[in-house]
Amino acid sequence: MPRGLSPEFLDAFLNGLLKPVLDRVKRDNTLDFQIRTDEVHIYYRGGKILGITPKPRGGFVFSFDPNYFGASEFPELSDKVQSQEEIGLWIDTLPALKQAMDYHLTTKKETLEREFQQLVVRENNYSRVSNDTDYFIVDCEYVHRDFREARMDLVAFKWLSQSQARQRGEVQLAFIELKYGDGALAGDSGLLDHVRSMRAIIQDQAALNVTAEEMKKVFAQKRKLGLVRFGQGGNEHEVDSFVPGAPEVMLLLINHKPASTILSRELNALDAEARETVKVATASFMGYGLYAEGILTLEEFCTRYTAQFPSE
Repeated sequence: MPRGLSPEFLDAFLNGLLKPVLDRVKRDNTLDFQIRTDEVHIYYRGGKILGITPKPRGGFVFSFDPNYFGASEFPELSDKVQSQEEIGLWIDTLPALKQAMDYHLTTKKETLEREFQQLVVRENNYSRVSNDTDYFIVDCEYVHRDFREARMDLVAFKWLSQSQARQRGEVQLAFIELKYGDGALAGDSGLLDHVRSMRAIIQDQAALNVTAEEMKKVFAQKRKLGLVRFGQGGNEHEVDSFVPGAPEVMLLLINHKPASTILSRELNALDAEARETVKVATASFMGYGLYAEGILTLEEFCTRYTAQFPSE
C-alpha cells in the first residue's frame, strides 16, 4: 500500500480526536511528524517517540518503545486510545518519554545519523528559513514497496525559492543519502550501496512513478496539517507535476574528516554513470538549509576540495 493517510485518519488530526497531538507537535520543533501507510510516526532526536495507527472499529493505537526506559518503570499508559482524557495523558507524559530517550540515545553512537536527519527536516520544512531554502523534505527513512532492500534517508522536492518558481507546481524529486562521520561511508550500507539502490529506482520508470505519486500525496497531506512553513504569505500553489529528467541523487555528508582518504576512495569507486549523476550538498555558512547553489556535481565538489582528492 502507498504511503499516505486515509481521509478519516487525516481528518482526526485536523478536526477530531487527534487534533491535540498535532497541535502539540506544531508547538514543539523537537518533534517531527512523519506519514507512513495509514500510520503516523512522531520522532524525537531521530527516534520514534510515538506511533499512532487507527483501529478498524474506532479509536487509535498509541505506541512507544519501552526499551528506551531500560530498567526504569514504564509509565502507566493505555495503548488503546478512545478519549480526549487518554490522549491528554500521553501528551502530558511526553516530557518523561523525551527524558528516557535522552538517556538512552546518549549511549548509542549509531543514532546520530537519524538525529541529523531530523535537523535537516526541521531546517527545510518548518524553521524560520524554510521558505527561503530550495528544498522541502517530504519523507525520511523511505522504503519503496518494490525495492524493499533500498532505504532512502530523505526524499525531497527541489522547489526553487524564487517567487516565479514557487508560482508553479512543478518540482524535481531528490533522493538524499545522509552519512555521519567517515566510518559510515564504507562497507555494507555504505555510500556505494545506497547510491546503487537509489539509482535502481531511478532507472525503473514504473518504480519511480510509484515514488513520485506517493511523495505528492504525502506532501499535500503535510501541507493540510500545517507541517510545511511557507512564510507569512503562504503558498496557494500545489505540487502537481515533475520537471523532465531524473531525480537528483544527493549525498549529505556530516562531519567528514578532511585528512581521511575514505571519502576519496569511495567516490572514486563509483562507476562512470554514477559519477555523472551524483551530487554533494555543501553548507551555507554552517547551516542545514539546502540551497541549489550549494548542491555541487561530483566534478565541482572534487575541484573545490581538491586537496582531499589527491591524484593517483
